[in-house]
Amino acid sequence: MAPSNFPLKVLPPVYRASFGMWRWCKLTEICAVIPGLVKVAEIRYNPTPEELVFHFAALTRLTRLPEHLVKEEADKRKKKIFRYSKDGMSLWGTEVPMASPMPPYEPFELQIGVPYPPGLLVPEGWAIDTLNAILQGAVAAADWGGNLVGFRPRNDHRSLISLGGRRDSLTVGKVPECVR
Repeated sequence: MAPSNFPLKVLPPVYRASFGMWRWCKLTEICAVIPGLVKVAEIRYNPTPEELVFHFAALTRLTRLPEHLVKEEADKRKKKIFRYSKDGMSLWGTEVPMASPMPPYEPFELQIGVPYPPGLLVPEGWAIDTLNAILQGAVAAADWGGNLVGFRPRNDHRSLISLGGRRDSLTVGKVPECVR
């Protein structure tokens, strides 16, 4: 890889919303740093905010549910809720499917309609995980029972990208449509 002559901004600004301790990033600002990352990763990828959420919703972290809402001990960490705020004053969430059909194999969008509002805030942790996956060359990600896998662009015949989770062996049956 040749030396870079352009500055690389790797993380968008982080905001604290008025309703809690969570840290947030604006989805449009996340999309704004992607062009620099794809140059370093030597891939072609320029998603809209809606495409970015669809392609990387699987990187949403597991949600710990309150004890009184859990029926069985095994269900305590079985949900992924993609949290977001439309205005920095309210908190919303859309459940990310963890079984078939799941993103990126099936379309996923937040329950606020499209296009997403320009000031939409998403969790900093998801932003970091997504930008890290893109920097490694992924254009989509899936969660196979705790194995986080990144998919490379179509016509890139290198292996899948391990993005974390359990280190078991893994067989992926097909590449998602959004990468084909």
